[in-house]
Amino acid sequence: MNITVKKLAELHKPTHNIRRHSDKQITEYIRSIEMFGQVKPLVVAEDGEIIAGNGLYEALLRMGRETCDCYVMAGLTDVQKKKLMMADNKVYELGFTDVDAIEELVKELDGDVDVPGWDADLLEMLNSTTDEADEVIGSYGDFPENEIAPINRHQAEEHVPYAETPTYSVAPAPQPAPTVSAAQQLVADKVSVVLGSYGSGVSIAAGTYFANAKIPAIGCSCTNAAVTAGNDYYFRVCFLDPFQGSVMASFAMEEFGAKKAYVLSMLGDDYTVGLAKNFVKAFEEAGGEIVADETFVEGTADFSAYLNNAVSGGADVIFAPSAIAYAPQIIEQASALGVSLPILGGDTWENSAISDAQNGTDMQVFVSTFFDENDESGLAKEFVSGYKAWLNGNAQNLTNNGGNDVVAAVSALGYDAYMAAVAAIEKAQSTDGTAIRDALAGLSIDAVTGALSFDANGDAVKSTAYIKQAIDGGFQFYKVQTAA
Repeated sequence: MNITVKKLAELHKPTHNIRRHSDKQITEYIRSIEMFGQVKPLVVAEDGEIIAGNGLYEALLRMGRETCDCYVMAGLTDVQKKKLMMADNKVYELGFTDVDAIEELVKELDGDVDVPGWDADLLEMLNSTTDEADEVIGSYGDFPENEIAPINRHQAEEHVPYAETPTYSVAPAPQPAPTVSAAQQLVADKVSVVLGSYGSGVSIAAGTYFANAKIPAIGCSCTNAAVTAGNDYYFRVCFLDPFQGSVMASFAMEEFGAKKAYVLSMLGDDYTVGLAKNFVKAFEEAGGEIVADETFVEGTADFSAYLNNAVSGGADVIFAPSAIAYAPQIIEQASALGVSLPILGGDTWENSAISDAQNGTDMQVFVSTFFDENDESGLAKEFVSGYKAWLNGNAQNLTNNGGNDVVAAVSALGYDAYMAAVAAIEKAQSTDGTAIRDALAGLSIDAVTGALSFDANGDAVKSTAYIKQAIDGGFQFYKVQTAA
C-alpha cells in the first residue's frame, strides 16, 4: 500500500456519509491521535473525496492539523465508491467482541487502562478478581429500580460486552444537535445567505449543510482553519488560527523575550486545541521550546496542577486560549498561587469576564483580537460612534453588551459580515445562493476592520492583529502585531 501525504484542505466528505460521529467519538479519536499519532490512513478517491475515515478526518481538522496520511484509490467508478463506503461501515459490525480476549489484554496492561474509546471503569472491573468486584459492588448496596433502566439504556447505547445478551429497554431516538437543527432550519427556510457563526465548532458542524444546499455563509470570528477547508460556500471576515497562533508566538518572543512557553487548551474543543497547536508550531519554528502542551477536560475546576507544571517547567509565558467558561478560573487561580508569568489568550478572551478576573491582581493578561475601538480610520470611527449611540440609547442594549458601551471586536466583525453580504447581493443582482457565492469570491470592499477581500479558500486576507491588555477592569490597546 502506497501512503501519500495530502493537505486536509484538498479533501472533502462524501455527500452521503452513512456513519454519524458523535462528539464523544471524535474526542476519543483525538485522544488516540495524541497518544499514538495517525496509525491508519484515510482512504480517498482521486478527487479527494473521503471513502473511509470520515471520523478520523473530522478529528484531524479539530486538532488543527494541515496534512494527513492517505491511501488513494484510483480508477473507481461512482458506484464502486458508494459500495466501498457501505462495505467499510458494515463489515466491521458483523464481528463481535471476544470478552475473554479483552480480559487477558487488560491484565497484561497491568493497571494502565487509559485506552481511547474504552471506559476506564469498565476495564478496571475486567481487571478485578471476582471477590474484588463483589466487594466493590456490595459497597454500594442495592440499586433502586428507577436507576436500573437508565443504566441498561446506557449499556445498550455504548455496546458494553457481555457473555450473555441481556434484555434492554429501548432508548429514545437521539435528537439532532442544536447547531445541526439550526442549519437544517435555515436550509428549509431557503435563505439566500447565512451570517455566522462566531464559533469554529458550530461553523464546522453546519458548514456541510450550507454547502450541500448551495447557500453561502459568512463567518464572523470562527478562526479554525477547518471552517472553510474544502467548502466553497463558507467565507469569513476574521483572521485564522494559524495566523493568530503565529502572532501570539511573535508577541511572546518580542515583548517578553520568551524562550520557553507552556500551552494549555481544552480537549475536544475545535477553537482552543487548533489555536494551541498553531502557537506551538510557530513558537518552535522560531526557535522556542514548549515545556508542555497540555489539555484539560470539560468541567475542570482546579487548574493548580497545570499552572504548577508551567512554573516547574521553567516557562517564560503561558498560552492558554481556553473558553470563557474556564479562562477566569485560570487567571484567578494563577494569581492565588503567586504565578507571575504573563498569560496570553486568543480573540475570545476579549470579554468582560477576563478583565474582571484580572482586575485587582498583578496578573499580566494579553489577548489578540481583530479590532480596536480607538481606531481613527474613517469607517471604524464612524461605526464606533454609531454603535455607541445605539447602545446608550437603550438600557437593554447596554445590558446585552455586558453593561457598558465597549465595542468588542466581534461586533465590528458582525457588521463587516453583514456589509459583505449586502455588497455581494448587490454585485450579483440576485438572491440566488450560487450567484452570491461567486460575487463574494471576487469581492473587495472597505470594512470597519480594514480592507476586506477573500482568498481562494474564502478566508479574509489579513496581515496584522491587535494586542490588548486586560487591566483595571477593561481592555487597553497595547500594540499592533504581525505574524512570525
